[in-house]
Amino acid sequence: MMIVGSCSFIWPRGTGKTFVYNTIINKLRSEKNIVIPVASSGIAALLLPGGRTAHSRFKIPLNLFDDSVCDITCGTMLADLLIQAKLIIWDEAPMTHKYAFEALDRSLRDIMSKTDKDAHLKPFGGKTILLGGDFRQTLPIISQGTRQDCVAASINRSYLWEFVQMFVLSQNMRINKIEVEFAKWILSVGDGTAPKDNSKGINYSYEDHIYVDDSLMLITDKEPISALAKHVYTSFEENYTNIDYLRDRAILSPRNNTVDVINSEILK
Repeated sequence: MMIVGSCSFIWPRGTGKTFVYNTIINKLRSEKNIVIPVASSGIAALLLPGGRTAHSRFKIPLNLFDDSVCDITCGTMLADLLIQAKLIIWDEAPMTHKYAFEALDRSLRDIMSKTDKDAHLKPFGGKTILLGGDFRQTLPIISQGTRQDCVAASINRSYLWEFVQMFVLSQNMRINKIEVEFAKWILSVGDGTAPKDNSKGINYSYEDHIYVDDSLMLITDKEPISALAKHVYTSFEENYTNIDYLRDRAILSPRNNTVDVINSEILK
């Protein structure tokens, strides 16, 4: 799938990326090759054998600029490890600021020039890189930034992106046949192609309301948060000490302030 010295990107989520990573890692390591698996988050790194966060492994600066480099000195054990590595895998790449990838690019061009005089002309110094993730999920977080700032900080806005070859995994491996239509709808929401809610005869703009089927909603004439809590945590009084009961239930929200409101209401 990958060419030596290339940079590839596989996506989206739920299609077996981690399985692909682990298969490649185990195959190469069984042949006595060095693979460096990293991820943008600690949780994702735990799913990779020997995985670490990218910032930890590559010593990427916390404060990044357009000319940043990694804190890796030629001749050190880390530099030698990077030279010997057959492959670098970086999961959840869309979460990380493009400056982090560019910092690694500059550092690898410098480090690899010790063994390849043309390394400074090659993306990532000619090292084979496999990236993965889903741009419909969390993009780089820009403090006080706008949506446009987050998009501009993404790796697909980097000068490196033109060298990346895309591989799309099309079959969702996490769902059963009953959930196929729901999975398609979720993807359409992420792609911005979900049907708009024009039930009131209003033509909404792209960023406004989308249509959500009644089967996916909790319709109630009572206080909504209280009704939601009772719906999710049915028979809570009898099961609050049951670990399996608690583990199988959660109320999720994309915003911290919404979480605070829900928690405050439930704890009353």
